[in-house]
Amino acid sequence: MYKESELRNIFNGKRILIAGFGREGRSSYQLIRKLFPYPSTDITLAVADKNTAIETDAMLAADHDIAIFSGNNYLKHAGEYDVILKSPGIPTFDFDGIAPAENISSQTDIFLQLYADQTIGITGTKGKSTTTNLIYSMMKMVNPNTIMAGNMGLPLFDSIENIDSKTLLVLELSSHQLENIHRSPHIGILLNLFQEHLDHYNSYLDYRMAKLNIGLHQSKNDVFIYCKDNDELDTLVQKNEIKSIVLPY
Repeated sequence: MYKESELRNIFNGKRILIAGFGREGRSSYQLIRKLFPYPSTDITLAVADKNTAIETDAMLAADHDIAIFSGNNYLKHAGEYDVILKSPGIPTFDFDGIAPAENISSQTDIFLQLYADQTIGITGTKGKSTTTNLIYSMMKMVNPNTIMAGNMGLPLFDSIENIDSKTLLVLELSSHQLENIHRSPHIGILLNLFQEHLDHYNSYLDYRMAKLNIGLHQSKNDVFIYCKDNDELDTLVQKNEIKSIVLPY
């Protein structure tokens, strides 16, 4: 597995909570158990989901070294964990007063810590799927070792086995995936901003800042591309310091 040692270092010795056990949560569980097979003394692992069906989930049934929390108060123990891998469908504000913000991570956060330099990331309220597919199709012709993943349904951790040092990654990223990241893609593209998904955020500003994360955590050698014709987006970019090469279009 490419960068297996770096992945192990991120999780080793940590108390890990997988919050949400849908498609992405199951993907996180499978990767962690591949890195730290049951039984493991290197990590403490737990799964939390509002759906009580996880109590009898076939994937978890054979794992006797895991805590399971379900029901309406499924997040009540979140403060006891060092790393919380939050699924995109869970609002970050659900952890307010329960767990420190710095402990909240995600597949996208971990993935970009490892592979940001190989990544083109695309976000926007409208058009991100079309743009991602277009860029992927073009880059695939230049570099056959190109992978498309992200918000279209393929969990990022499911791609790790197929990544090497020459792989180019084209990722469609939603605001939910971007809100807890600490590293932005090498090339970040922000298409537009409109008022959607506001039930997931405390304010429209929080939603916009989640989207802007695709450029906020870049380095000076990265590239941030955005639509200057979108006045609201242009104003947001001008008010925030983007350290990378900024290319408005």
